[in-house]
Order: sequence, then structure tokens, then C-alpha cells
Amino acid sequence: ISGYIRVILLEISAEKQTRTIRQTLFQSILKKDVVFFDTYKVGELSVRLTDDINKVHNGIGNKLGSVIEALTTFISCIIVGFIKGWKLSLAICAFAPIFFITAIVSEMTIIELKAYGKAGIVAEEVISSIRTVLSYNGQEREIQRYEQYLDDAKKCGIRKGVTSGITIGIKYFLLFCTYALGFWYGTKLIWEENYSIGNVFTVSGMNILDFYIVFICISYAFLTLGQASPYFQALYEARVAAYGIWKIIDEPSYINNVDFDKGLTKDNLIGDIHFSNVYFSYPSRSDVPILNNLSFHIKCGQTVALVGSSGSGKSTCVQLLQRFYDSQLGSVLIDGKQINQYNLKWLRKHIGVVNQEPVLFHTTIRENILLGSDSATNEQIYEVAKMANAHDFIMQLPNKYETLVGERGAALSGGQKQRIAIARALLRDPKILLLDEATSALDYESEKIVQKALDRVAQGRTTLIIAHRLSTIRNADKIIVMQQGEIVEEGDHDSLMKAQGIYFDLVKQQYLCELEEEKELQLEEKERTKLVASDKTNDDSIEQVHCTLRIESATQSVISAVYEMKNSLTGYKLHKNDDE
Repeated sequence: ISGYIRVILLEISAEKQTRTIRQTLFQSILKKDVVFFDTYKVGELSVRLTDDINKVHNGIGNKLGSVIEALTTFISCIIVGFIKGWKLSLAICAFAPIFFITAIVSEMTIIELKAYGKAGIVAEEVISSIRTVLSYNGQEREIQRYEQYLDDAKKCGIRKGVTSGITIGIKYFLLFCTYALGFWYGTKLIWEENYSIGNVFTVSGMNILDFYIVFICISYAFLTLGQASPYFQALYEARVAAYGIWKIIDEPSYINNVDFDKGLTKDNLIGDIHFSNVYFSYPSRSDVPILNNLSFHIKCGQTVALVGSSGSGKSTCVQLLQRFYDSQLGSVLIDGKQINQYNLKWLRKHIGVVNQEPVLFHTTIRENILLGSDSATNEQIYEVAKMANAHDFIMQLPNKYETLVGERGAALSGGQKQRIAIARALLRDPKILLLDEATSALDYESEKIVQKALDRVAQGRTTLIIAHRLSTIRNADKIIVMQQGEIVEEGDHDSLMKAQGIYFDLVKQQYLCELEEEKELQLEEKERTKLVASDKTNDDSIEQVHCTLRIESATQSVISAVYEMKNSLTGYKLHKNDDE
């Protein structure tokens, strides 16, 4: 009964403690700044939250009780043995250190756990990116990569098993040697002290009864300890796992994402943004400068676009405004105050963000939009969905706003996901709107719909746009051209085109690329037309005509965009010739 009660109490205690540890670890991860996630892989954190906490549970549950029981039995038996016959007890204890040679096995356990952890990280990466793996036929390569880590773990496990087997064999060999030594030395003591079998109550020396008590106590002490060695192994694994968990919990975070009690708040955010002599490099690549003495000003209600080649620092500006990082030198100001002076929750509540690849969670459309504001009503959700041009297509879905979007929004098209992301950003009615290449991954038709929604929602807000397709920023109040973390040109579309500098070259380069795309589509159109003319089957001909019409539609979309850009370029060239 007492054993049953012990197991129940220890398991209940272990469940409560591991639940608390799991909550503490998860809360600690959410409190970390983005620098932390640049260092740790997502798979490693998942291993900590699952496998490592299970090891801790295994080490503080019933096995902990078994270890305590074994230690108590060991100590009690040793004490009784030394009281009854210290000479014989000391002789038997000479072999005691062999029962503590588990350090080698323990070290191998650490290496094995690390190898399995790496394999788990690979598995999580592959599963989370399964569409990319399948599209590139990368199954075999990923299987080989996964098996490589499993082989490392297997080799370590085999070495650990061999070492453990040898250790256990030596332990039991020496245990029986201890028995033999005990019988021999006990017999020697009895003969030397001239004790007879009947002299069992002698106080000054050892009799046969004392001999049996000492032998049984000392032998049982080490036998119990040997039987409990697997439990010691579980405790050691729990200790290693707990070290990794508390290493994450105790790691300092310079930007606390959950401490909402500190910092400045205001009744109303105006939305005036000022970068003043900002220098920045990512902590994980501190030797690579990203922003170099960057300064610009965005007035309240202005729409400003950042353009430039990849790696020029455009997206970094967006991350600094969200305070994912702090600049090394210089100041990022909002309404004249340093951004690190504001309460972080309050600040992010007034900033809406739409990224190039929107992240949707595996839940309903309603829940994904509600991420922008938990307290929003259905009317507010419908309103922002209409502003984002999303309401109509949502209402056409079978379950409307209760439709599940799938893993990472897999059940929706790119344009649909983007419009839901826009609605989510609008739900908090932000004073500052950050659009990080929000339409660059969309086709032309989807881009037109999303861009129309963005133009509508940007009105009355301070908007910072990072644009890949330059045709989407022609109406911006100011365009900033960046190169290697510095501003090389600044002005509106007309003035930059007249200057015929870097921005003009970017527009021209994009025009040439789209012109090439136009030619390819026209060639495909001609090929389809020939196939239609040569095909004698009516059904096949009708299907090919439909294909041709679809290509013609896509071609016309590209042509309209190309000629719009061409007219712009031609106009500025003519303007320059007239000036000359």
C-alpha cells in the first residue's frame, strides 16, 4: 500500500512540476527577442519543449522514488553492517567503487541525445517545408540527411550499449567476488577469534550470527544500488535535459516582448517617423554592416517607399520600426521619442504589418483576422475584410469566415492569403502601416486586386512601403533609393525619373524584364494557335482554344503593364531631349 501511495504521489508531483516547467519554458521563449531566434533553430526549441521535458518527467517521477528507496536501503544496510562488524564491512566495501562507474555511459548518453536532437530538427524542417521538398524531388536527399544523424546516434548508442554491457558484467563479476571475499574473510575472523558456532551472543568479537548480518547487509546494500543503476541513468538524463531547458530560460533578452508594464504610452500616436544617423548590423553577423548612417523623415500621413537592390537594408528598417532589434548607433524616433522608450505592447498595437509571405495559422479565417485584435466584433471583421477586398471571396467559401485555411494557409491562393493578412493588419486600425513587398509574390491579376486594397487602406496613415515592382509606388509621396545601407536618391517618382539616376535605371531594367516576359507569352500564344489550327478533333480544339484565350488574357495583362512603363520611360526621355 505504501509503495502504491508513493508512486501515485510522485507521479502527480512530476505531472504538476513538468507542466509548470513547460509553461515557464514556453513563456520564456515568447519573451525572447529576435536575436535569440537567430541563434536557436526552431527544431531545437521544439525538442526542448517535448523530448527534454519528458526526460525531466521521467527523472522526477517514480524513478526518483526508486532512487531514494535504493539510497535509503544502501545507507541503512551500511550502517548496520559497520556496527555489527566493521572489519568485514570494510573488506567488502573495498569493491564498492565499481558500482559508481557510470560516468562513461552518462557522457555517451549526452552525445546520443544531441545526435537524436539534430535528427529531430531535420525532420521538423522537412515536414514544415514538405511542398518545397516534393516540388524539387528532394525526398531521397532529405532521407539521407535524416539517416546520417540517425546513424551518428545509432553508433553512439551501440558504443553506449557495449560499454554499459561491459560495465554491468564487471559489476556482477565483482559482486560475486565480493561474496567470495566476504565468506573467506568472515570465516578467517571467526577462526582467528576462536568462536564456536554456539557462541552467538559474544560482545567482544564476531560470531556466526554477526557474520551473516554483516554479509547480508553489505551485499544487499550494493545489490540494491546496482539494481537501481538504470534509475540513476534516468536521473542523469533528466539532469542533462534540465540543464538545456534552464539554459534557455536563464538566457537574457535585451528586448522583452512580454513585459507590458514598462515604457511610455500616449493617448494618441501621430505616426511621425524619423531615422537619425542609424548604424546597424545583425548580432549574428556583427561584422557585416547593414545600415550606414541612415537618416530620413516620414511625416504623419505620408506614404514613403524604400527601393533598392536586395541586401540594401530596406527590410531592416521595417524590423527596426517594429523593434525586433535596436540600432547600434543613431536613433529611431516615433513622434519625436526614441522607439525604445515606448511600451512595446502599446507601440506594436499601433503598427500594422503586411509581409511578402503572410503567415496564417491552421485555424479559421475569422481567428486569423482576430489576431489583429482579440476584442473585435463581427461587424468590425466584416468591415476590414471589405476594405481588404477579401469579404467577397470569403463569402463564396462553403463555411465562409469559419473556413479552415490549412497549414500556413495552404487551402488559399497567394492573393487570398495576402488579403486576409491586410484585413488582419487593419483590424487594429494602425497609425503606421508597414508593407514589406506585399505584392511581389503575386501574379498580375492578384497584384491589381491587392494593390487596390493597399491604396485604399493607406489613406490617412503613415505608410512605409518596400517595393519590388516599382509600378506599385508611383503615387508615393516620397521614394527613397537605398544602396548598401545608405540613401543614394530621394524624391517623388517624377523628380527621380527626370534625374535619370539609379531609380531610372531600376525602372528601365524592370521594363526590359517585363518586355522579355511579354515576348515569351506572345511566342506561347503563337504555338497554341498553330496547335489549334492543325488539330482535327473538335473537343481537343475547343480545349486548346480555351488555353489560348487564357494565355491571351495573361499576355494582355503583362502588355498593359509593360506599355504603361514604356510610356513613362519614353515620356521622360522625350522630356530630356526637349530640355536639351
